[in-house]
Amino acid sequence: MIPEHIRVKAGAITHLTDARYFAAMGVYWLGIDIDSLAHPVQEYQEIKDWVEGPIILPESTQYSQSDWEEFLGFVPCELIQCSKLMDITTPQIVTSSHPTESRAHTLVSVPDVSTLDAWRASPAASHMIVDITALPLDLLTVDQITGWAGIQICGSDEEKLGYKSYDELDDFFERLEE
Repeated sequence: MIPEHIRVKAGAITHLTDARYFAAMGVYWLGIDIDSLAHPVQEYQEIKDWVEGPIILPESTQYSQSDWEEFLGFVPCELIQCSKLMDITTPQIVTSSHPTESRAHTLVSVPDVSTLDAWRASPAASHMIVDITALPLDLLTVDQITGWAGIQICGSDEEKLGYKSYDELDDFFERLEE
């Protein structure tokens, strides 16, 4: 299991294989990419019903204020992830291209390890969830991924229905446990 002081968000989840894997690994948040689902409300609810443990949240870069209001009318959520801060009562993670001061957590994609190290010194670091998906997981140290509100690792396509190799992620999660 992932140590409590390291909050991991599994993002861009589109299928049950990833959802079950990341939930079993003990991630704190599990983000389901509703933009890529044919029937967002139904498919989100189906995945949510299959997993336990993490805070499960819908993610969208395309939803407007009214889209979110409609979605949340069908599926009440503890948290959502959106492309800009919405005027709704549901707590939010907001995606951004750079660190920002915000009342919400900010999800920022990190292009390289030197940027990760530089952003750690930012006063906004404690409100940032850094997406480390593009970084070489085998080279990251535990020190580099602590001090944030959380880190994100994204799901990916299945090799075939119901099958996928998680060897690289298994190694990463094992190092977090040490």
